[in-house]
Amino acid sequence: MRMSIKTQNLILELICLLYVLLFVYAAVNKFLDFENFQVQLGQSPMLRSYVKLISYGVPITELFLSAFLFIPKTRQFGLYGAFVLMSLFSAYLFILLTYSAHIPCSCGGILEKLGWKEHLIFNVVFILIAILAILIYGIQRNHSIKFQSLQLIILFSGSVCLVSFLYLFTADDKPSENDFIRHFPHHPTSLLKQIDLDYNSYYIAGFYKNKIYLGNVTAPLSVTVIDKDSFSRENYIIQLSPTDLKFRALRLVVKAPYFYYYDGTTPVVYRGETFNWEAKKWLYKEAYFTHMVPLDSSAIAIKALSSSTFENIIGIVNTRDSVKVSLNSNILEKQIDGIFDTDGMLLFNESVNQLVYTYYYRNQFLLIDSRLQTHSKHNTIDQIEKAQLKTATLSKKNVTVLAEKPLTVNKNTATYDDYVFVQSGIMGNYEPKDMWNTASIIDVYSIQYESYLFSFYLPHQNKQAMSSFWIEEDKLVTISGQYLTVYQLKSPYFKTIF
Repeated sequence: MRMSIKTQNLILELICLLYVLLFVYAAVNKFLDFENFQVQLGQSPMLRSYVKLISYGVPITELFLSAFLFIPKTRQFGLYGAFVLMSLFSAYLFILLTYSAHIPCSCGGILEKLGWKEHLIFNVVFILIAILAILIYGIQRNHSIKFQSLQLIILFSGSVCLVSFLYLFTADDKPSENDFIRHFPHHPTSLLKQIDLDYNSYYIAGFYKNKIYLGNVTAPLSVTVIDKDSFSRENYIIQLSPTDLKFRALRLVVKAPYFYYYDGTTPVVYRGETFNWEAKKWLYKEAYFTHMVPLDSSAIAIKALSSSTFENIIGIVNTRDSVKVSLNSNILEKQIDGIFDTDGMLLFNESVNQLVYTYYYRNQFLLIDSRLQTHSKHNTIDQIEKAQLKTATLSKKNVTVLAEKPLTVNKNTATYDDYVFVQSGIMGNYEPKDMWNTASIIDVYSIQYESYLFSFYLPHQNKQAMSSFWIEEDKLVTISGQYLTVYQLKSPYFKTIF
């Protein structure tokens, strides 16, 4: 049964109205928060080269298409334009969802609140109603449906090809090549065991003797303990003393026989013992910090923001006699802003009684004595001496953010005995590019000889890249998605460990 002219007109008007509301709303939101819109575009590996063109072009195009859809004489052009624009958005989102690990959103308003799959479904629905409106418009004017269908297929294919071209031939987040050569010895590690943890929300909270302690970001009071010899597992629930404090992201750190529980946005540290997993308030309102590592039963090292400069700073909180906070502003070296350029990973090497701080965005790690009185600088083997990042200040919110996704030089770090293990983000000369899609590269440095030793690959597990790793004695443990993997560190490559 064919629709009456009245019904066709009603559907056509309704679809055009929906598009006008969508485009006007999206364009106005982009212009109202234009600074943030440009920052988000700059974070996209596909669009960062065209930020200025796209940041102005997209909202202006949306407003023009709204006008064309509102005026009956230009409605056909507006419908085809809306179809192409939504096809471009959908292809862009699909490619990023499928192939990219970094997906910024630049939609604005309530659309920013949608999940990625929901957002894609939303776009597809609007593509379908645009097709319906185009066909109705053509039927009313006796246009060939076959010809219209062919036009739509060509326009959609062209949109997909254009976005695919941008993905394939523009700068992305792959590691850049540098003038250095890694040394890969023959199999310095061997796989011992892989465990399916069922969920991808685990992280390594500590390692003591034969026990691996795992925290869980989605169940922050849950602790999983895995025996590294039998690979049996036990689950515990941390009993936290009653509190009215609000937390954003509680983090578990285990240094047996104690465990620590903290949230850097709230100046509190809970501590308990692993035999009963009962945590009580240990430190409160002594310092705000973003990361902590235990040094011994009475002291922790922290990475914090200076109250005077608001830049990253290293400190020690000691509770031996009374609580004392010692900060040293001369350790982390500012290059650009003192916040992002000095960001990094803080660890403690008990064997040499030194803190290890590895910068994310430059080729350097620091060895710091546990009293913060002296420190030494050590370069990684790549050539990125200065952080390659661009910041922007959002005047409305008075906050500094990354304007583009920075080049990550050092992704993760672990340390034990004489060694510092760095997961690199930089490709060396003569390295097969396909290995960067299937494995993580670990560079090994000697603390005693202050030198680079060699590198090795850690393959992705079940197509999951490694998110963190830990070294203890002759074992290397990784988390890759929902999988925990244990490796044996083999002699003679690791001579001082055993």
